[in-house]
Amino acid sequence: MDGCIGPSNQNETCNTMNCPSWNAWTSWSACSTTCGEGVRSHTRTCSMGTVGQAGCQGPTRQQETCGRITDLCPTWTQWGPWDQCSVSCNGGNRARRRACMNGSPGDIGCEGSATMNQPCNLHTCPSWNNWGSWTTCTVTCNGGQHTRSRTCANGNVNDDGCIGLPQETGDCNTQACPRWSDWGGWSPCSETCGTGIHTHSRTCIGGTVND
Repeated sequence: MDGCIGPSNQNETCNTMNCPSWNAWTSWSACSTTCGEGVRSHTRTCSMGTVGQAGCQGPTRQQETCGRITDLCPTWTQWGPWDQCSVSCNGGNRARRRACMNGSPGDIGCEGSATMNQPCNLHTCPSWNNWGSWTTCTVTCNGGQHTRSRTCANGNVNDDGCIGLPQETGDCNTQACPRWSDWGGWSPCSETCGTGIHTHSRTCIGGTVND
């Protein structure tokens, strides 16, 4: 009999979509730092499926170190000492400086200024006060001496601004003392006989009688 002629199995295609698979890794990113040791990464995506399915198992991102520890980053040195103040009083200015190692000012790690300024010596400069009054002359005539004094404000004698002497001496009452002149000649007698009187006189030179 011819009742079982033909194949016992038949095949046909099914599930014709592509299986999930990883796309190629992207290029490495730039290193996270331009000096010292940093990191870089790259990623991949799953095609025709989702991560975790057969064919897309594993990480989507890889990371590795980059750069060299020996490539030192720019950094500021410590501040140097302050310069001498530009003036000794009445307000001046002084500065201090620092340097950028392994780079230039303005680089990452060397932001800011390389110089710092500061006011200094804000106190008032020393100066002489006005002279005081003269003391009483040592004599009233024929030349004597008197003195006057001054003080240094905001400092000491011989500081800048107070150079010189705190006391000075001057001549005074240099006029001659009053004195009597010589007696003048006698006047004629008031009488030619008997008892009379005659006189003579003198003057006070440089003053008045009883000076």
